[in-house]
Amino acid sequence: MKSNLSKIKYGLIEKEINIKFINDLYIIFLKLWINLNCLFFNKPKIKNIYLNLNKIKILLDPKNGFIDRFIYAKKNWDETNTEIIKKNLKKKQCFIDVGSNIGYFSLIASKIVGKNGKVISIEPIKKLYLQNQINKEINSFNNIKIYNLGCSNKNEEKNIYKREDYLASSSTNKSYLSNYSFFKYSFFKKIFEKKKIKFKSEKIKLIKLDNIINHKVSFIKIDVEGHEYYSLLGMKKILKKYSPKLIIEINQYALRKDSIKKIFSYLKKLNYEIYFNYNLKKEINFKDIEKIIKAEVVDIFCINKKPKMGNN
Repeated sequence: MKSNLSKIKYGLIEKEINIKFINDLYIIFLKLWINLNCLFFNKPKIKNIYLNLNKIKILLDPKNGFIDRFIYAKKNWDETNTEIIKKNLKKKQCFIDVGSNIGYFSLIASKIVGKNGKVISIEPIKKLYLQNQINKEINSFNNIKIYNLGCSNKNEEKNIYKREDYLASSSTNKSYLSNYSFFKYSFFKKIFEKKKIKFKSEKIKLIKLDNIINHKVSFIKIDVEGHEYYSLLGMKKILKKYSPKLIIEINQYALRKDSIKKIFSYLKKLNYEIYFNYNLKKEINFKDIEKIIKAEVVDIFCINKKPKMGNN
């Protein structure tokens, strides 16, 4: 459902149609639908999700906010990216989940790559990291290695700011959390976001991915709320040597100034073709960057034009 509505939204953006009002109606519908389906979801619960016919257990916590509540209601998450991963990831390969949250994509990838494959799951927030560990253990997935770290272009400690009603939107960009709203019109914001958004900070460790990975990598998923460019800089050796396929969520509001252009320039220099995840037939060029800004949050799928030796 969510992926179908997203495709409609992005289709309107492609046609240069103003989607602010449609966006707000979409958010209202989504909130009402989730609230209705989560009436009895008031404490952590283990639910089943499915990869083809394979059952996977996942611990969900309503206090985390949107992602856990959506999975509880729908028994899946982000069908578009899930399908891309299913079609492009193979047995015995290595999948890296940067910003893994509770580990949904790590669990899916674990089933796909099998016992002879590898999944590296990276999550800086302690609560989500621990939930990630539990999800690994209740499935007995021994091919997943989880790090309580974040990815960047250098090794350092930094504060991450956590939004209490939506833990997945946590970011090192404090101003993003302070000012961001799901709604574009103040009328809807006043009705559906009556409470002032509260957030807390947590000290996290950031590392260059190049410093902890020294083996073949086939696929990397990145969802780091504005820290995408710096995460990519810190995995340059991996990208140059193994040319892994990439899924990157780009959040225009969370990004620093000019980061969208920097991300595109960086990936193009590394010979990557870039696509919107909802349209894998049409390569994105620089003039399409404006569409990303209008969409605000969009996922891109990246494939290297010239796979390097050693890629699996």
